[in-house]
Amino acid sequence: TKDYLFDVSLPVLRNIRENYATKEIDFLFQIISQIGGNIGFMVSISFSYYFLDLEKSFTVSLVSYSSVALLSFLKSVNHEARPFHVSDIKPSKCTFEFGNPSGHSLYTTSVFLTMFDLIASKMVGSKGTGSTP
Repeated sequence: TKDYLFDVSLPVLRNIRENYATKEIDFLFQIISQIGGNIGFMVSISFSYYFLDLEKSFTVSLVSYSSVALLSFLKSVNHEARPFHVSDIKPSKCTFEFGNPSGHSLYTTSVFLTMFDLIASKMVGSKGTGSTP
């Protein structure tokens, strides 16, 4: 089904790029994309070292770098082309690496959920509820 869904999505993507894409929308999605990319990576690690203790900050760093390593491995195993590699779709801004799995999805899920868990456990532990994280 993966190949079928990829092939079905190509005309939809072409239609979106030809009829709805503007410089402003591309710019907005580039900003959103950076939150799950390099900028989000730097901000989350910096945030963790500033607001969390050293052990939890190390956990965030470890999850960050582990997710990048896992992503590189999965992309090299999967070898799925990006739509503009196999079609005449003009990319707004993409790298020339493989397209699947999504680095933004993997990174934001792993790191932001880890940070949420660490911050939530810090808040619950500091309220004196008697439970320890």
